[in-house]
Amino acid sequence: MQLSSLVSQYKVHSTEDQKHPRKILAFSIKIVISLCILGFIFYKIGVAQIVTEFSQITILPLLIAIAITPLTMLFRAARWKYVLNNTHENISFTLLLKLTYISITLGLITPGRIGEFSKVHYLAKKTHITKKKALYTALVDKLLDVVVIIPLALLGVYFLLYTQKIVLLTFILLFVISLLFFIPYNIMLRYSNYIPFIKKYAHLLKSYKISQKSSYLMVAVSYAIWLSLALQAYIILQMIGVSSFSFIVIVGVISLMAISSFIPITIGGVGVRDAIAIGLFTNVGVIAAKSALFSLLYTFVSYGWITAIGSYYIITFKKK
Repeated sequence: MQLSSLVSQYKVHSTEDQKHPRKILAFSIKIVISLCILGFIFYKIGVAQIVTEFSQITILPLLIAIAITPLTMLFRAARWKYVLNNTHENISFTLLLKLTYISITLGLITPGRIGEFSKVHYLAKKTHITKKKALYTALVDKLLDVVVIIPLALLGVYFLLYTQKIVLLTFILLFVISLLFFIPYNIMLRYSNYIPFIKKYAHLLKSYKISQKSSYLMVAVSYAIWLSLALQAYIILQMIGVSSFSFIVIVGVISLMAISSFIPITIGGVGVRDAIAIGLFTNVGVIAAKSALFSLLYTFVSYGWITAIGSYYIITFKKK
């Protein structure tokens, strides 16, 4: 009996040891890809031109843009709390805010932002909530982002590139669906026994139907999150002398940048996200140096503070 137990443990550890180098290799490759894309961008545009544009900015608008970040994080934590309240759980808002900082920080350094699901582990560890329930809340939280950014991206693309009306009609349809989020969501739960990816959680999910009132609150806060991020981008563009775009266009560009960060070939979308922003803006007449500077400043403004605070919470949580 002891021998078989030892053999089983050896097999488990051997499998983990084999996976660990692969993860390191995959992580390293994604870092290299991110650096290569950024390096190519800087090479094509010219570092000197970007530095010249940077030297002309004023600090006050940058500080105002940075000051919006805590508000965005409060919105994120509030939405997660609404989702948790829907499962009849009353968790401290302060704890949820800390875990939100941690999850976004880890999401920035992982492909496809998979690190954002680290809050499942921390929530289950710090409270009485099971990992299954914590995972459910994280998935709904992420689903709300997707439901909101797709129509916003379509709206921005329509006004930026003056595409066909079918894009605008699709936006209207998806926007209405997002406002009535509780209807398709509850239908999905009703037939969860037949959906391959979630049928094993069907017995759990059917207890968590979303009410009309809760749905409106969650969706409203979701739009507030992305509008606050777009406001940061709008301030940055004004600061570097790009004032020819409406706020709606900026909302669309930010949404497209967010969608691009889910492509799992770089770390946190770095490189791909920048290429998307530069490509969109240069296509409509913004000089490449300004487009690149916008992308760099937006990343710093919207994630610099988060990374610093999130790193602090990660360290302090591990010590406890």
